[in-house]
Amino acid sequence: MEDLLDTIEAGTMFGVHWRGAWAGYAGTLAHPQLGLDAQVVQELLLAPHARGQGLGAALSTLLARSLPDPAQVLSGTIHGRNRGALRAATHAGRQDVGGWWWAPLP
Repeated sequence: MEDLLDTIEAGTMFGVHWRGAWAGYAGTLAHPQLGLDAQVVQELLLAPHARGQGLGAALSTLLARSLPDPAQVLSGTIHGRNRGALRAATHAGRQDVGGWWWAPLP
């Protein structure tokens, strides 16, 4: 909840309206990542009625175009099982530059 309030205070939280109705929200926060000056996606949520319509890819593109500083990059993580979000990110031109792997201890 704190991250959501921080994105609102930073002016980087955006409501999503589609076909005349609320459809979700997306927000970023400035945070260096992988040595880059980045805006990191904190939340990108679409309501069930708006999923599967190509809005996720459009939102990633709009977030990238709305960065407060044009020298920044858009960054974020996507859970490996979230196939819809992975497809949307790929369609938006986002590139996988690494990830976290968890391994059980012996």
